[in-house]
Amino acid sequence: ISFTEELRTAYNRKDISFIRDVFNDQALIIVGNVVQSTDESSPYEKQVEYLRFGKQEYLERLERVFRNNMFIDVSFEKISIVKHNKYPDVYGVNLTQYYTSSTYSDEGYLFLLVDFKNPDQPMIHVRVWQPLQQTPESTVFEMGDIELF
Repeated sequence: ISFTEELRTAYNRKDISFIRDVFNDQALIIVGNVVQSTDESSPYEKQVEYLRFGKQEYLERLERVFRNNMFIDVSFEKISIVKHNKYPDVYGVNLTQYYTSSTYSDEGYLFLLVDFKNPDQPMIHVRVWQPLQQTPESTVFEMGDIELF
């Protein structure tokens, strides 16, 4: 729980150094974008496009977001933590994220796969964000959706 609070605070403070340090160099980062259709009669008026990033790409994108916003306010609710059956230092964290900035806001499900092997330096290996309104609960990403080797 304290780690999620540190992470939330890092986004609010635009602390790119903390965020850079907490993501594994080979991290899998998936971000969902809600795409609005221009055709109002379309049954797919709101679709979700998922973008996959590596750590460096994600950080470059995040630095632009930080520069282009006067403020960022991230909050987390409904935090659920599951310990991996095979790897005792690895945890799956599911939560609901509320994000507001000077230029954008959204609500979504956030999944983090975090390795606490070094408790002083937890490491995120997977980050998946899915939009709250467009994601049925049965399809929310969770620990069982990942194979660890």
